[in-house]
Amino acid sequence: MLVIGGGMLLFAGADPGMLTKAKSLIKSTVIGLIVIFTAFMVVGVILNAIGLATWSANFYKDWMKGNFFQIPGC
Repeated sequence: MLVIGGGMLLFAGADPGMLTKAKSLIKSTVIGLIVIFTAFMVVGVILNAIGLATWSANFYKDWMKGNFFQIPGC
């Protein structure tokens, strides 16, 4: 969506309607990503706090493996 919004912004030219749509799309996408990542972190902190999961991944090295939370016994 960021690429589409950027393309719309790039090709909008002097059309104020297209500029407004492009800016709105980019802003909505960024807000959505912030909500998703915040929810991921909140769930992780809660699971870690109650002892159901531990942070087990090195985010900078193993992010493609996807095993961020390990639930003991599973």
